[in-house]
Amino acid sequence: MSYSDSKLRYWALAASVAVHLIALTALGAIQLHRRIADVGAVSAQVSVQTIQRVIEQPTPKPKPIVEPAAKPQPTVASVEPTAVQTPPPAAPAVLPAIEPPTAEASAPTDTNAIFFCGHETVASRVCYVVDGSGSMYGLMYLVREQLRLSILGLSGDQAFSVLFVMKDDTLLEPFSGRLERATPAAKAAALNLLAQVRPEGQTEAEKGIAAAFGLRDRAGKSADAVYFVTDGFDLMDSGKSAFLRRIDALRSQLAPHAVVHTIGIRPEPQDSVILSQLAALCGGNYIEVN
Repeated sequence: MSYSDSKLRYWALAASVAVHLIALTALGAIQLHRRIADVGAVSAQVSVQTIQRVIEQPTPKPKPIVEPAAKPQPTVASVEPTAVQTPPPAAPAVLPAIEPPTAEASAPTDTNAIFFCGHETVASRVCYVVDGSGSMYGLMYLVREQLRLSILGLSGDQAFSVLFVMKDDTLLEPFSGRLERATPAAKAAALNLLAQVRPEGQTEAEKGIAAAFGLRDRAGKSADAVYFVTDGFDLMDSGKSAFLRRIDALRSQLAPHAVVHTIGIRPEPQDSVILSQLAALCGGNYIEVN
């Protein structure tokens, strides 16, 4: 091969390489442009979606600007001066004449007062007659408390006794058939008896009241006040008229000066009638406890 042929081949090869380079370069440029276009399109799409979400969110409202409130200025009302009227001098007070105390008013309070179940009386000698029948079982707590208060309130100048009318005509009493002076020892004996009472049996009112009329103190004097406590006479055999006549006769015979006060604890209407009539017959009062 001659020198001219070799040179021709060299330039042909160089031209071919150059053409391929140019073609490859152009092709690479085209592919790069497409990728840039694709990336730009995706970026633009994401950006729009993001902005759309921001637009759809509610717009936050700006915080109001609070101006400090101005302090109110005190208002001063104009007051016209008025004439001050001077009250007339008060008339001197006239004091009533003071009467000297009478002998009756200056006397000390009677120490013979007796308080029982809301009733008050005055007596030197008193006997409490209590129905101890079975119907009093649920009521005896009230009687015990009222007896306790009344006995403790007696003075040492008074005499007393307590009679419980029990089953089979049995009588419970602390002083063996007499009225005892209300000393601390006598009060203790009576209060101890209260704790031993257990109600049972039937009501025997007549025997208890008759026994109270027969009691005497150490001077031989009968009771001048008798309290009879019961819840009723529903088990009494005789009629009320005969019962009242017998009680009146016993009183006239044994203790004509005795005043009988009757106390009905939750009685039936017919029993209230008997108790009120008995009290009226013996000069006393009827007290109903409901």
